[in-house]
Amino acid sequence: MKPAIWTAPYLFNRVRLAWFEYRNPNLPWLTADAIRFLESWIKSNDRVLEFGSGRSTAWLASRCQLVTSVEHDPAWFDSMSNKLSVFENVDYQFATLRSPTELESPYLKLLMDIPEQSYDVLLNDGRLRCQVACKGISKLRPGGLHILDNAERYLPNDLKIPASIRRAEPTADWVRLIAETRDWRQVWTSNGVTATLLMFKPC
Repeated sequence: MKPAIWTAPYLFNRVRLAWFEYRNPNLPWLTADAIRFLESWIKSNDRVLEFGSGRSTAWLASRCQLVTSVEHDPAWFDSMSNKLSVFENVDYQFATLRSPTELESPYLKLLMDIPEQSYDVLLNDGRLRCQVACKGISKLRPGGLHILDNAERYLPNDLKIPASIRRAEPTADWVRLIAETRDWRQVWTSNGVTATLLMFKPC
C-alpha cells in the first residue's frame, strides 16, 4: 500500500511555509533551520559560490566577502542584475545550459574552470545539481560547507514528505557523491515541505 501524500500535517506545513515566506520576503528560499544556522556560521571573510540566484544572493552578499553567483535563466538574470547592482561584492554570471552534451554546457564549464579549494561555501540550488555537487565539492576549502537545497528529491532520507516519498533511487552520479562524502558531517533540515542538507567538508 502506497503511503498517503497530501496528509493533514503536510498541508499544515505548506500553509506555515507560505506564511513564513510572506513575513520574511528577504530571506533565502531555504529551510528556516538552515537559515538560522547560516546566520551565525557565515563569516565576513567567506567566499561563497552559488548556483541558482535569488533571495539568497543578496542575503549572502550582506554577510560575506564575495558571492560568485551563476544563473542559467536569461530573464531571471536580467531581473536579478538590477537588484544586485548595489552590491560590489557580487560577481553575477550568466551561463547557458545549452550544449551538445550536458557536461559541455557553459554552466558546468564555468564551474570546472574555478580553482580548487577556492571557496568556503557552495550553495547548490540551481540546475544540474548532481553535476554541480560532484564537480563543486573540490572547489571547497577544507572545513567548507556544501548546501544542497531540495535534497529530499535526490538523496535517500527518512523524511515523510511527498517529494521524498516519490523520489526515485539515486542515479549513479548521486551514488558516487554519497560515497565521496561518506566521512562528511551532514545535517538534514526540513520544514515539512522541503529539505536543505548541510554537508561539511573535513578539515
